[in-house]
Amino acid sequence: MWHRILLVLMLNSAIFGHGQAILDSLPVMQRGQILFLGEQHYIEEILDLEVAIIKHAAQTSKDTITVFLELPCVENYYVNQLFQFNDSLPLYNYLNIMPDKVLTKYISKAFFSLYDVYLQNRNLKLICIDGNPSIDRFLYTLDMLFSKYAQLPFCIREMRDEIALCLQGSDSQLVKSDASVAKFRKHFKKFKKEYKSSLTEEDFNFIVLNIDNFHTNMDDREALLYRNICRHYSSNQRFIVIIGATHANKKEIQFTRKKYSSKTKPVACLLNNKRSSPFNSQVFSLYITPLTLWVPQFPDSDNDDVVWHGYPFFSPRMPDKIKKELIGRNHHITIKIFDKTSNQEPFDGYVLIRDAHTMIY
Repeated sequence: MWHRILLVLMLNSAIFGHGQAILDSLPVMQRGQILFLGEQHYIEEILDLEVAIIKHAAQTSKDTITVFLELPCVENYYVNQLFQFNDSLPLYNYLNIMPDKVLTKYISKAFFSLYDVYLQNRNLKLICIDGNPSIDRFLYTLDMLFSKYAQLPFCIREMRDEIALCLQGSDSQLVKSDASVAKFRKHFKKFKKEYKSSLTEEDFNFIVLNIDNFHTNMDDREALLYRNICRHYSSNQRFIVIIGATHANKKEIQFTRKKYSSKTKPVACLLNNKRSSPFNSQVFSLYITPLTLWVPQFPDSDNDDVVWHGYPFFSPRMPDKIKKELIGRNHHITIKIFDKTSNQEPFDGYVLIRDAHTMIY
């Protein structure tokens, strides 16, 4: 284990040895502009670099920096508890119910790293913009939200009790059906006045924004991401998005095994080109990728030594010509920025991290 920690520290130290020069070479985002950081998910050095970019933006501007994460909107409840009330317990409880431990660790690292940036600068906002993939997570969050209130109207308490029964894993299919999102949506619309008068404005708005925040296919997801970003636009703020490279492409959907319609455009393309977009022609997109991924090989014996093996990382979104140029510079992090943004290019710049250790796990 100590060998792993030492190697991680060495990698991070090497990566950020020229950090200020790297950050200063990035374009300065103006008010109303949005920077997409197109990533490969769960690679720790990429997240570290993204946080460093956000921290640099927060430190060098008095404007609010709004950061969008490709995580379910339901998690905004936990972001608000952490950022507004310094309360991390709801987040820890939420993460404990999630079966995907890699995702759990990624969320934890992302939230708390950006929370540290917020504590230092106080001009950072964090907003999750993805659809809610899990009904259980939505119902769990509703249950946690309602539990804060000592007094609620009978109609809301009745619905809260049904949600609680569903989460307890009752064998009754009727209970599970009654506590479904479809029933809650109908109940919320019927008793909207009661909800509005009984809940805080923040909790009420949270339900409004989440109740229809589900998607059934990948094509709908791009439109949903577009909508969730646009609703938070302000001409006085600067914006950064941490998102998968597929969504950060300003031209077309590329290099993905997931099924999309040929007519579907990535969210970065929609924001940059739609006339109705508040970010029309104001989108700047970077593609970030490692060159080599180092994977630990754990021994079967009680010996604590760990052998690390490096594997070339397949990154088809980076053109070979640019990859060769960046490799030739022989730095731990190298950046290629085009002089002018162009709708003809899928990305406005490329970032190559020479060495990265394996996924967060």
